[in-house]
Amino acid sequence: MSIKEVTETRFLGVIFDPLLNWNKHIDHVVTKLKISTATIKQISKYIPQSYFKTIYHTLFESHLCYCISVWGGAKRKLMERTFTIQKRVLRLLFGDRQAFLEKLCTCARSRPFGEQRLGSAFYQKEHTKPIFDKHNLLNVYNLFKYMSCNEIAKIIVNRSPSSIHNGITLSERNNRNRIILRDKAKPHNVSFYTTCNTWNMLISKLNIPSPSCIVFNNLKFKLKSYLLYSQREGSDSN
Repeated sequence: MSIKEVTETRFLGVIFDPLLNWNKHIDHVVTKLKISTATIKQISKYIPQSYFKTIYHTLFESHLCYCISVWGGAKRKLMERTFTIQKRVLRLLFGDRQAFLEKLCTCARSRPFGEQRLGSAFYQKEHTKPIFDKHNLLNVYNLFKYMSCNEIAKIIVNRSPSSIHNGITLSERNNRNRIILRDKAKPHNVSFYTTCNTWNMLISKLNIPSPSCIVFNNLKFKLKSYLLYSQREGSDSN
């Protein structure tokens, strides 16, 4: 029986392509996020603002986070598409809607002489960094780091699945949580290499000396707190 060669295949909701560059899957994610954004736009008019964060996590972030530890290490240009939609839905739910509407409530004839023509400031979008900070939300890049580290921790502690655990070699030096990175030259190694590299960069910041000291709830709390702090101090959100 011959096996037909295809340009893409779907497994557990993730679309794989021959080069593992995740173009097709990110196209699929972007489509789902746009549908979710349209749904949120329609229902947000009838739901109290106290539920907006729940709506965001339920209808939007759930799609954004699904298997992000697999595809979230794609090129930044591709990930920027998901980040753009994430910022759009945050402006929709948590942005200053009144200020946005006030900009559109006057016509050219009612503006002072010499100010009829709208400048670049009128078309400038609201910055989302304060929104991320105020509501303690991670952007898509930090969601990838957060989910990747949680997945690696489960693999190290539970030794499962064995097919992945057997490919992980922990350092025997001072920080025994660091993973010795393998060759990333082959395409099938790129995603795993990126995830392990993310783990190595973050685990040293959390003061967890060895795998036996990993407690999942504590790890999640420390990891999210550190990512929120670095996001607050950095410039990923615009």
